[in-house]
Amino acid sequence: MKTHSRYEATSDWLIDIVSILPPPPPPVPLDPDQIEALARSIVELGGVIHPLIVAKAGVNADGEDQFRLVAGDLQYAAAVRALELDPKQEMVRAYIAQTPEQELAFQRQLAILAQA
Repeated sequence: MKTHSRYEATSDWLIDIVSILPPPPPPVPLDPDQIEALARSIVELGGVIHPLIVAKAGVNADGEDQFRLVAGDLQYAAAVRALELDPKQEMVRAYIAQTPEQELAFQRQLAILAQA
């Protein structure tokens, strides 16, 4: 696992949770109890064990990369809550889609896994 500078979609990276733009609310609201339970687990284990999937959304005023969430609404919400519980939980594992095609490939794979 690497921290991001140049990235490949096939590697997972450590990125700062605050570099991910807040996503729109999911179609089905997330269960607050699940968010809290996962957040506490993230603090206990020192991180998210299932990487988020993000795509680069641009750069902020400081020139740092910003990302948008492609998949992982629950993990994202729990990681934000974990950061509130423990400020050391700022970094999360993520796959970074480099192209729209890679983003679709990630989504296809997740759809297959969801059916299993």
